[in-house]
Amino acid sequence: GKSVRMPDAEDAAASWQDKNGELARVFAGLLNEVELLSGKWEGKPFIKKRKGADAEYRLDTPSDERPTTIQRVPGLHLVDKHILINGKPTPAIAIIYALHALNTYAALKQSGSGTYYYQPKTQTAAEALIVEKLLMKLEELMGLPLGTIKIEMLYEEGNAGRQMPAIMWIYRHRLIGSNVGRWDYLGSLIEMWKDEAVFSDP
Repeated sequence: GKSVRMPDAEDAAASWQDKNGELARVFAGLLNEVELLSGKWEGKPFIKKRKGADAEYRLDTPSDERPTTIQRVPGLHLVDKHILINGKPTPAIAIIYALHALNTYAALKQSGSGTYYYQPKTQTAAEALIVEKLLMKLEELMGLPLGTIKIEMLYEEGNAGRQMPAIMWIYRHRLIGSNVGRWDYLGSLIEMWKDEAVFSDP
């Protein structure tokens, strides 16, 4: 009965494997998403182990009635130390955008959905430009028209509000909305104005 589902990798620095050699949760989640969209889970039971009695779940909802997926990607500040480019760790955001778009675009389109992302932690126009160039290049590599990939932008710092018109202009081909991260935003306002004694100490 939900309209949207949002796999969340915002604060997950990508890592191919955890310390036990298992597929890291951020990539296991992406693999689950690919299998879900491709129809691999149709009608198959999923057993959740519980104390007392196990619970069985099945995916019986037709694909065109399922919630729209909006993937939340990592912030620009996170890197994946397992994937190196010219000897340097790769920005996690680039990995998740590329892997998700390349592996889910066709299935999402077939189910009547677009390709949507929740872009966190945009603080400046310069950061927005990095993300926009990344998405433009990804669309180019996939042979898609400019603006096919859509984003909702989350901004979490008061300073981002000062550059919001420029940020929104940079994202103009793909922006479907913006959202304020309440707690980080309020915390940053307190920090910005702490010397003015306008807000109480957090």
